[in-house]
Amino acid sequence: MIADSMFPYVVADVGGTNGRFGLVTHRDGVSGHIDVQQQQVFSCADFDQFEAMLALYMASLDGVKPLAACIAIAGPVIGDHFRMTNLSWDFSIEDVRKKLGLKRLVLINDFAALAYSALYTTGDALSTLQVGESVPNAPRVVVGPGTGLGVAGLVRVGNRWFPISGEGGHMTFAPASQKQLEIRKVIEPTDKHISAERFICGKGLVNLYRALTVINGVELEPLEPDEISRRALEKSDPTCEEALSLFFEMLGSAAGNVCMAFGAWGGVYLGGGILPQVESELKRSGLLASFADKGRIGLLLQQVPVYLMKGDNPALSGAAHWLYDTQRAEETNHSE
Repeated sequence: MIADSMFPYVVADVGGTNGRFGLVTHRDGVSGHIDVQQQQVFSCADFDQFEAMLALYMASLDGVKPLAACIAIAGPVIGDHFRMTNLSWDFSIEDVRKKLGLKRLVLINDFAALAYSALYTTGDALSTLQVGESVPNAPRVVVGPGTGLGVAGLVRVGNRWFPISGEGGHMTFAPASQKQLEIRKVIEPTDKHISAERFICGKGLVNLYRALTVINGVELEPLEPDEISRRALEKSDPTCEEALSLFFEMLGSAAGNVCMAFGAWGGVYLGGGILPQVESELKRSGLLASFADKGRIGLLLQQVPVYLMKGDNPALSGAAHWLYDTQRAEETNHSE
């Protein structure tokens, strides 16, 4: 059984805009639930490097000395040197660990942590979009728009699940309709690479709106993603409604592609910070039709469960469980 000496430890979910931190002091031995306490949110723009943000949170813990930390962070985690995808941060994981006096510092891709949290997400934290039938032990995937477009998988090896991270948001965007083709040409008239993230994220919704004002010949207003979503939900602006509708269609198509690539017959989870805010419109949208619009394999995709993740920052839970489960597995291996 895992040593109590692991606690307390810090977990964080750091994206391109904000970093949310929390403290883990114990795990419920009966339910297996891990509660993340003393949560704080910081703006990434206020820090030159990640180390300063983590140090500030640790200093706020009123004498509590964390022994370890697991950081879910936006970007590919490869080796000791980490470079943030949407920020200028770059650092050595080992250097930060030593400077802050931690016994262990683990980085995991933010969407890998989100994928791992799916193992522990139940009840009101999930909303079923497509019932389907989950194939036991088959891979699962998480796709979600936020500051960027996150993609991660979850695969079972032996008696453990492992998150598989990548940079799926940068896969090439493929127009699936004449309107989408027109939008692609407005955004980039040349043959330069256009990623799915160019449209399926917060800024992507703005890109869709701007392109539609050109195509439909309407006045362009300096709208932010929240305002576009609000007008679409209120049915007060046809261009905003069309932008959000296309956003869902493109997300559904991308999610279907990721599902096929992973063979994720265990389920598809839609996460990120945007979707729970527009859940009502999401459920009425063409997302599922686009998800399954894959020719001969479409019938198979109609059988895959599709969920909306609505929990309060599930990546924190994923990071907390990942560090605990990894530590426990290592201790078990060492004892054999």
